Amino acid sequence: PLADHHFELVRRRRPAAEAVQIDGKAFYPLGAIRGLSIDIDERQQSADVTAPVDAFVPSYTDLSRPNVSKVDAVGYGGFLNYDASVTRERRTTVAGAFMEPGIYMPQGVLTSTFTVSTGGQQSGLTRLDTVFVHNIPERIETVRIGDAISASGGWGQSVRFGGIQFGTNFATQPGLITTPLLGTSGEALVPSTVDVFLNGQRVAQQDVPPGPFTLDGVPAVTGAGEMQVVVTDALGRQQVLSQPFYSGRQLLQAGLNDYSLELGFIRRDFARRSNAYGDWVFAGTWRRGLTNQLTAEVHAEAKQDGSTAAGLDIAFQIGRYGILSTALANGGDSAGRGWLTGLGFEHNGRRYSTHLRSQFTSQHFTQIGSSPEARRPRARSFAGFGVHMGQAGSLQLAAGHETFWNPSESGSVGLNYTVTPPRIGSLGLSVTHRRYEDQEDLDVYLSWTRSLSRRRTANAAVGYGPRGDTRAIDAAASIQKSLPAGSGTGYLMSASTSGDALLGYSLQGRPGTVEFEFARRNGQDGWRASAIGGAAFTSAGVYASRNLDRSFAILEFDGYSGLTVLHENQPIGRTDKRGRFLLDGLRAYEENSISLRPNEIPMDASLASESMTFTPAWRSGAVLHFPIERAHAATLTLVQADGTPIPAGARARLGDSTFPVALDGMLYVTGLADEAEIEVNWRDLA
Repeated sequence: PLADHHFELVRRRRPAAEAVQIDGKAFYPLGAIRGLSIDIDERQQSADVTAPVDAFVPSYTDLSRPNVSKVDAVGYGGFLNYDASVTRERRTTVAGAFMEPGIYMPQGVLTSTFTVSTGGQQSGLTRLDTVFVHNIPERIETVRIGDAISASGGWGQSVRFGGIQFGTNFATQPGLITTPLLGTSGEALVPSTVDVFLNGQRVAQQDVPPGPFTLDGVPAVTGAGEMQVVVTDALGRQQVLSQPFYSGRQLLQAGLNDYSLELGFIRRDFARRSNAYGDWVFAGTWRRGLTNQLTAEVHAEAKQDGSTAAGLDIAFQIGRYGILSTALANGGDSAGRGWLTGLGFEHNGRRYSTHLRSQFTSQHFTQIGSSPEARRPRARSFAGFGVHMGQAGSLQLAAGHETFWNPSESGSVGLNYTVTPPRIGSLGLSVTHRRYEDQEDLDVYLSWTRSLSRRRTANAAVGYGPRGDTRAIDAAASIQKSLPAGSGTGYLMSASTSGDALLGYSLQGRPGTVEFEFARRNGQDGWRASAIGGAAFTSAGVYASRNLDRSFAILEFDGYSGLTVLHENQPIGRTDKRGRFLLDGLRAYEENSISLRPNEIPMDASLASESMTFTPAWRSGAVLHFPIERAHAATLTLVQADGTPIPAGARARLGDSTFPVALDGMLYVTGLADEAEIEVNWRDLA
């Protein structure tokens, strides 16, 4: 018989037979286990027991395991971004600047943007957006108070408004996979290793015990593909399981919600007037993954003038062929009500891809963002088809057509072909035909692009299209050097047969970037000089920087200057004379790796680690101490009263630390102060 607790140890299913009690313990007869075979060796007094796979308790593994990084401490501070320029054209000089001051704190980030200009058609100061943002990463939610843009849903229109917005924000958990995940099952006769491949790339590996196993939470790539599961046992024997799949961003995982609620007043004359607000507006959008193959969305909106609209959008996966979506809405105002309906399909494969979308509206359908003077659309249809031919290149065909409830319509058809021959570069052909009412345009564009080095690129193009009232052929060529991740220079030189030309030069440093451009267009000359940068206001002081549009940190290196700082193993600058460095461009809510070059570490430095990680909040700053300390070390020669060296192996004590004495009384000691007393003991030496 087999004891009851043995079933848990070997992961066997308990038989249906009644247990036998022996000395207060439950035992099951081996014959009660279906499919069990026993081979007894009387000479060795041993027994080999063989059980079928289904006699084992299945194992389950979830491979998704989202990595939610805990945000490091956020302090109080601020930043200021600016983009100032002076432009001279046609004897007119225009000066202007875009400014963005911001304050960050543990509760969130408050920012405001505005423009100031002089010499142009609109001079003076104009406020753009002012908003306080509070992120809640553990709940994947964000609250915005101030100016914002409403969520449109699958069929609505976004509007600028001032008020409050609350909803999900998947960017607060970058590791979260929102699209449906894959799963697979199989059987292992002995302890094995399972490798999961998506389109030939290994995405997961897991050890499984004997018996049935299930792997869930395999992240899928967007589009059509094939998942292969390779089970390898201890003897190297393999079994391969294959299954096709399809995944799209229109779908949410089963049970996952995505929502947004907005309430406020519509902005009017944005970028022209600072504080012009109109009717109040409400909008709400809620998406939910009902199953891994079906996602539903409900969107509703209302405005003070009586306009209301509500509707439903559904996305459904059709096996491994693609995603079908449909929309139905009703909306109107005091002039009447109408309906909107839409139908779409998409398929993205490794070889072929296609997308189709049509939307139809009745004459009196209205929604927020629609103005009485604007043309009301009647039907909109867009379609695209792509073929990926490997080394032969890729071909894309796109078409669109719109009709309105007044007698007007427009349409376009475009063809793009791209191929990248070895050692030649990238060749592209684009043909576009546009039609608007009684006007037609045809553009043909042939281009060549090649990378000359890591940051230098050359480009040449020939195009045929409208130029004023005629059509003409124009050729252009350019060479460009992009700016580096750290400090450096860049330039752009271009010229065309039409006489247009551009010459630009950029200088980027830690305090920001300055640019100068000279251009000729349509026979007119002009130039522009600009400065782009920012400033960080922290507890460690004020630091000039490049544009602070992401998170940042002030790093302290215990006073060591001239050390090269690396972000994700990319050198981005050196510490200043105070041993500090402002690191910008950090990814919010993700671990950022910061490191030093080991060969630059001074001899008197004690380095706990060559790297550290930091997880910042959104657009916030922090003051960090890198794990480097001054060792305050010295090499000494210890001698006795008669001048003979202290014997090797003696132990020297400084405070709570001990150091060994080497040959000839040599001693290396760290942790020294201005005055130090060292105690040496060699009495225990033989």
